[in-house]
Amino acid sequence: MHLASRPSVLRRIATRLALAAVVLASAIVLTQCQLVQDNLMGVKVEPEKNRSCLRDCRETLEDAMEAEDQLHDHNQEACEELDDHDARRTCRAEERERHRNAAQGIRDAFRACVNDCHHQGGGRGR
Repeated sequence: MHLASRPSVLRRIATRLALAAVVLASAIVLTQCQLVQDNLMGVKVEPEKNRSCLRDCRETLEDAMEAEDQLHDHNQEACEELDDHDARRTCRAEERERHRNAAQGIRDAFRACVNDCHHQGGGRGR
């Protein structure tokens, strides 16, 4: 008869280290949670603050996009002033890519701003 071999010491240590890592990661993640007051009648909604926040986000988006469009136009004009045809083409392509990335960054910032508006309130829950 063949008896089952016991797990090696190395395997037991690795298992315990993995378990400790999971517990540590869970503790770190859970400490990032924020306590929220539990109101008996539900969440107090303040729509005017939310609308004001959304309006500010929209205005910031529009201002940033306008500034980016002006910069893009200026950079495109600068590309057109280059003497070398290949350099001009490369400059235009790089500017289009820069403009696309900048516009995406502005849109991402707008979405983050709008998402942050949902956390506006009286400051009692944070």
